[in-house]
Amino acid sequence: RLPKPASEISLFDVVKVTEDSFAMAECFEAGEIDCPLVDSCGLNAALRKALNAFFDVLKGYSIDDLVKARPQINFLLGLDTGPRPQTSAA
Repeated sequence: RLPKPASEISLFDVVKVTEDSFAMAECFEAGEIDCPLVDSCGLNAALRKALNAFFDVLKGYSIDDLVKARPQINFLLGLDTGPRPQTSAA
């Protein structure tokens, strides 16, 4: 069961609680950094900017958005016992 309506749970909320870390480089981690380039490398700033853009996109979608876009998901997850939705053959 969800703690609140699916329309109020963003994909960012889901990813935030299911992923341990988004450290793409040593300099993302807290603590001592052994990289000799840490003070002159632009990688950290670029990766942080990209990661924040990724998070911003996830914040724009809710669980409800995904379910509405794919009505058969309820059937596939066993949440709907009614007839299986028709899918178009392309």
